[in-house]
Amino acid sequence: MVQAGDTLSSIAWRFGVTVDHMLVANGLTDADLILTGQQLVVPIASSPDEPAITPGENETASGSQPLSQVYVVQPGDTLFAIATQFGLTVSEVMLTNDITDPDWLSVGQLLTIPPAGRPPSYPAPFAAVQLSPAPVVQGQTLVVRVDLDEPATLSGEFDSRPFHFVGDRTGGWALVGIHALQPTGVYPLILRASLSYGPQVTATVNVAVGAGVFDTEYISVPPDRED
Repeated sequence: MVQAGDTLSSIAWRFGVTVDHMLVANGLTDADLILTGQQLVVPIASSPDEPAITPGENETASGSQPLSQVYVVQPGDTLFAIATQFGLTVSEVMLTNDITDPDWLSVGQLLTIPPAGRPPSYPAPFAAVQLSPAPVVQGQTLVVRVDLDEPATLSGEFDSRPFHFVGDRTGGWALVGIHALQPTGVYPLILRASLSYGPQVTATVNVAVGAGVFDTEYISVPPDRED
């Protein structure tokens, strides 16, 4: 709570954060406009070189590790770098924050960071699913690796396009081409396992597609050959 004589600068110095972090965390635009008795959110930074994060809504009263955090986007940040820093996938961060384009971040933007260390669960017989590269970008090929805990025949679908697996009935891998003009965003990757005794089990993995970088060449055409 703001005390008489406090300034945003003195509060920031007291807690080892920057004035900019205080402004962003509290939705303020003027560092001089704070009032006695006003309650402020103070970002947490372990060291001056670490980016500021604010406690999530589910932090315990004892001050233990919060279940979620709020991250302030810094200059030069990418969604992949932020996700890697917190042990998450790009898709997890995108889905938590309703982001549709992994390349669209702005300095000072607040991102909710979900808890890490909880591997995704898939219905049996899916034991594990690995995707690389992550994130995948336009024009790249996504490698999908699936491990099964009981024999089944695998098939899959990405953006309504089927793809096929190579391997045995305990798992396999597949190559999924991402079109160079595929719009950026999050897409469901649908995996199907057909069991020998009849039922087909479906698992869905969200895949973030980022913008690719392509060379551009300009060709001059004489006016008499433009047709």
